[in-house]
Amino acid sequence: MDEAHIFIKMIKDTINDYIILPGRVPRLSLEEIRAMLRVSRLPISNLTLTSDIIRVKTPRVLDTEWFDALGGAVKLGQVEAITSSNLASVLVALAKVLKKPGRTLGVSILHSKLSPQKIGLGLKKLKLIHAFKLPARGALISAAQAKSCTEEVLILGEAQSAVIILIQANQDIDAFTKRDRALPRIDVKRGMLPPKLARIMVNLGRGLVSNQAQPFVLDPCVGAGRILIEARLVGAQILGADSDPQALQDTRANLSWLSKEYHLSLPGEYLIQARVEKLSEALSSQSVDLIITEPFLGAPRRSLPSLEEQNRILTKLEPLFTNLLRAGQKILKSQAGAVIVFPAFQTLSLLDRFIDKFSRFGYHMVDSFRVKRSNQIIGRDIVRLIYGT
Repeated sequence: MDEAHIFIKMIKDTINDYIILPGRVPRLSLEEIRAMLRVSRLPISNLTLTSDIIRVKTPRVLDTEWFDALGGAVKLGQVEAITSSNLASVLVALAKVLKKPGRTLGVSILHSKLSPQKIGLGLKKLKLIHAFKLPARGALISAAQAKSCTEEVLILGEAQSAVIILIQANQDIDAFTKRDRALPRIDVKRGMLPPKLARIMVNLGRGLVSNQAQPFVLDPCVGAGRILIEARLVGAQILGADSDPQALQDTRANLSWLSKEYHLSLPGEYLIQARVEKLSEALSSQSVDLIITEPFLGAPRRSLPSLEEQNRILTKLEPLFTNLLRAGQKILKSQAGAVIVFPAFQTLSLLDRFIDKFSRFGYHMVDSFRVKRSNQIIGRDIVRLIYGT
């Protein structure tokens, strides 16, 4: 055993070195992870985002249960070895770190010219595996492919070295897809917040009130209940409100489905019919830990409106968001949090009109994240706020 390997083993004995592959918006994934480390009270010695890799160093263990609570992470792996970036060295390192030799290995490579096929063939020649799988598309073994692998390895190129990572967990795509497509009530007109994004928003909020094990979460523009679904799944207390009776009916049906599918209890009454500006009449003062919501972002559109029309749309939506912030002044506890989606076009965003207004309402903006696919007309600015002093 050479000196470099001994040095690596000494580091691994004192601290765990994890790699997390983020979702489409890496900075959003990073802040969700930071929030959930805080919620779980996990100490970290380092948390960094480099390109498309998030690295977490901690003396504690990041287990599958912790990872499964995330909405914006694709894979979790632990660094097992660092070696020279040539085929022979990588094969020797893999021979030492593989925990389930003799079966099927998934092989992914990032930021390296190493061939995953040559690595698989080399391991077969050494009789360390019976078979191997290569990514069907892109650079990574998919979550679906990983199901048929006994073990999965990611080899990450780093300077002149190869970092050997054993994958411990993949995002449960099936579960998120189920909560996206199998809900009994879906209404495109009221928005289609993806479950993964709803979970991220919930986790970002939990990070703002990490002293609360079961925070009281209010979605005042409940739509079809997607935020309440993700909040309930992570153990939060929930309440939804909407001025539209149909939205409340749809949410009740979807939460009943959730209760049966996931064997979760629901509060006796978790929905109220109320306009945003009337929330303080329906709720006790300073009773809410978190407001997490995607208000109405405008009617669905097939093409990008003119700048003049975009301004008109945002002007029409502005009072709703103003009323939402005013409602929070009365119902949020001191040092409570809010995670709110603001509508955003390519160049114009409603958030721009509020950045200088938040402090007037008693809020401090922590950060914001633009989430928008290339073909989307109206994107999302996800904004985190802290209320009170």
